[in-house]
Amino acid sequence: MKLKEKSFFGSVTHVVLTSLAVALAVAMVAYASTTISTDISTDGNLTVTGTSGLTGVVTITGAVKAYSGLTVGTGTTVNTLDGTILFKAQTSDPTGVTEGTLYYNSTSKVLKLFDGTNWFTTGTTTSGISLSGARLQLADLATQYLALGTTTQQGLSMVTLEATSTAAIPLSLVARNSQTADILDVLSAGSAKLLYINASGGLFGSSTLQVTGAVTTYGATTLGDAAGDTVTLTGNASALGTLNVTGLTTLGFASTSALSLNGTTANLMVNGMATTTASTGDFGTMGKIGAGTTTPTTLELSAEGSATTTIGAFSTTALTGGCIQLEATDGNMYRMYLNATDVATTTSTGHQGIVAIWELGSCK
Repeated sequence: MKLKEKSFFGSVTHVVLTSLAVALAVAMVAYASTTISTDISTDGNLTVTGTSGLTGVVTITGAVKAYSGLTVGTGTTVNTLDGTILFKAQTSDPTGVTEGTLYYNSTSKVLKLFDGTNWFTTGTTTSGISLSGARLQLADLATQYLALGTTTQQGLSMVTLEATSTAAIPLSLVARNSQTADILDVLSAGSAKLLYINASGGLFGSSTLQVTGAVTTYGATTLGDAAGDTVTLTGNASALGTLNVTGLTTLGFASTSALSLNGTTANLMVNGMATTTASTGDFGTMGKIGAGTTTPTTLELSAEGSATTTIGAFSTTALTGGCIQLEATDGNMYRMYLNATDVATTTSTGHQGIVAIWELGSCK
């Protein structure tokens, strides 16, 4: 009886020692290197300590949580910083990729995203758009540009705004309530104003204004701000309403149905040709005056017409009559006019007329 008991306990001891040895051997092999050729299924957590290498496509159905850094791509550097992702660097845009692919470009120092057609920068350190404090700017002005509503840069413009539809407005500038500063400033390199819009919507420029098409103004228009300013019209000027000119106005060829000059010293000076049907004030010209013709003769004043009366002299005062005044070589003025009591005479041709008499004095 005692021999059998000894044999039983010996067998049990042998089994236990053998099991421990096998378990220890398996543990040592698993710690060094483990290759699993079939699926791993666990109802709990799978904890891996150290670096894990997975070859081939890894499909994860549930959520993935990394308690250390995550490394994307092959390389000698392993990211162990908690909460960060390390991308394998690429020197140029990869080809044959799918929309949604993201990578790090080591040449431009940017993160780039593929939209199915083109690569676009999504994050940057030294190029593209950078944020410095409260300032958003293009980091490299020599190569970068900003395009909104389009991917095409217009010429060498640093900023291109393009409407995305016929109803879209490319740019809107909204003033603040009770705005006092300018709404828009275009400045020179020395910060001088070249063109600006003030708080009231007034447009001001410091250089020449050239307009190819028609210009329509619905309010008063002031040309020049001083009496000595020169306003030059090299083309045609057409005024449907009142045209008020304060400074000197030079007209090459002016055509109007009504030209009015107001003021005690309002003179109309014409150096070329003037066509007008009514004018008030003085009229003077350095050239010839032709009445009834556009080609005056060599005379300073000439009149042409198909009627028998070529020149008429009248007075607006009742029964005063017309008067002609000439300056004599001695500097005195002589006048000729007709009175109702002047004596008629008969000429050699039999026509009856009045004897013309010149007398000393000026026309009244």
